Amino acid sequence: MPARLLHLFSLLFCEKIYMQARKEEVFQMAAYFERKEADIIEELAADAERLIEEDDLRKDLKEKREFMKQTYYDGSHKLKHLIPKGKRL
Repeated sequence: MPARLLHLFSLLFCEKIYMQARKEEVFQMAAYFERKEADIIEELAADAERLIEEDDLRKDLKEKREFMKQTYYDGSHKLKHLIPKGKRL
């Protein structure tokens, strides 16, 4: 009987060690996924900032062109008559 109990205790101890190792693996995996998620969020934020900057540049360019067109527009003379063909403002 004591040999059987000793065998059961050794099995339980091995199972406890195994479960502890699995817990550590799970914690490491969770930490890995958190880091990966944080990296993805940072990438998305950087992409969003870049897109916003590009949109702002386009809007600024559009406003600048609109201002130049209004400046060069004289009621009787259209802009296309003042600027050579193929040129842009």
